Amino acid sequence: MRLFLSGMFSALAFVVSLFFLKFYVRTHDRLFICFSLAFLLLGVERVMISILEISNENVGLVILMRLVSLSLILAAIIDKNRRGARD
Repeated sequence: MRLFLSGMFSALAFVVSLFFLKFYVRTHDRLFICFSLAFLLLGVERVMISILEISNENVGLVILMRLVSLSLILAAIIDKNRRGARD
């Protein structure tokens, strides 16, 4: 069951990544490419957990990938708001 849910989460993360990539291609807004990369990282992280059969998710590499992806989302939001204030 855990493997199924992990696969489902990674597939959804990849779909969301493609969704944001589509908007980046249309608008060339950095917000969308950052979101796309963040969800791609979350999907890859989930695949790594499944392939490496990591039972404890408190492993440094897993936490590092989550930290990078969530930091990317936060940086994209801050960047978007700063650009919006200048325009």
